[in-house]
Amino acid sequence: MSLMVLLYRGSGIKEIHVGGLMRILGIPNEQAAQHDNETVTMDDRFASHVEAMMAQDESADHPTLH
Repeated sequence: MSLMVLLYRGSGIKEIHVGGLMRILGIPNEQAAQHDNETVTMDDRFASHVEAMMAQDESADHPTLH
């Protein structure tokens, strides 16, 4: 999600290709190809929500699991 916010805030990208994002994150092509017809549209509300979730997670007493 932080990559999506970076693309939105840093580059002004408002639509993310799900299959492409999965490939960037190392998901095997066979799995990512199943999502090649999907996109996620982001707006300021989405970015603010993700940033708030990330800030809350960073302040927690447990490690972030990825």
